Amino acid sequence: AGERAFAVCHVLCSVVALASLVSKLTTVLHNMQEIKATKVRQVTSARRYLEDHAISTDLSMSVRKYVEWKQVVDAKRHHNADENELLQILPRDLRRALLDETRSPLVLKHVTFVAFRNCNSRFFQRLCCDSL
Repeated sequence: AGERAFAVCHVLCSVVALASLVSKLTTVLHNMQEIKATKVRQVTSARRYLEDHAISTDLSMSVRKYVEWKQVVDAKRHHNADENELLQILPRDLRRALLDETRSPLVLKHVTFVAFRNCNSRFFQRLCCDSL
């Protein structure tokens, strides 16, 4: 009897966990689809406007490139907002370690910063975490 109750509870918990996973996955896919639809709508709207008003090829290309560039910038801004949200919930030491590991490869491309890291690792960590 005890084993049967355990099996029933296990199956119910598994079903709930699976339903939760499917729900999350569906939400993520829906959000991605909305983002893509917005991007396509913006490009299509710009293209249609340019064609309807017989805008010159050079100006049309400039407008299209700007629309695409703006979409990339907005995506990066959204990504940075997610990063800031993550960093705010982390304790200071963990946040600094994460920023140091994330940003140091970029900074260490210059020989001056390699020397800073070798001479004073604390200074280098503060540079990566507080200045960038």
